[in-house]
Amino acid sequence: HWLQARSLSYFPGAAGADAGDWPPEPSLLIPDLPLETAQLLARQFGQLAFLYGELDSLSRLLVSQLD
Repeated sequence: HWLQARSLSYFPGAAGADAGDWPPEPSLLIPDLPLETAQLLARQFGQLAFLYGELDSLSRLLVSQLD
């Protein structure tokens, strides 16, 4: 597992529509992950966008630059 190989802690989760019109999508919360690494992971796993936040700030929805 990529995260375990780098000794990164993570917390699994899932997110879905409040209306329940699509199944929950698995997600991970990865504390202390640099933005550049988050962008790399998003591209590597084909994510169109991801949430990123830091302590004492609002989370941001960032669009991935897919190749």
